[in-house]
Amino acid sequence: MLDENFNEDNPFEKDYLKKVGELDKARLIEMLPKKVIEDLYMKIYIKNVLAQK
Repeated sequence: MLDENFNEDNPFEKDYLKKVGELDKARLIEMLPKKVIEDLYMKIYIKNVLAQK
């Protein structure tokens, strides 16, 4: 399961995400607590905003 230490730039974790099917990803998201999902979206959002500068 994804946690605070999840790093999408890590090749192993990137590879793991590729192996997880779309259905499994949807199930995984359903199982995650709302707070974890919000934190993940915020991390991705901040990363994208910083990348634009």
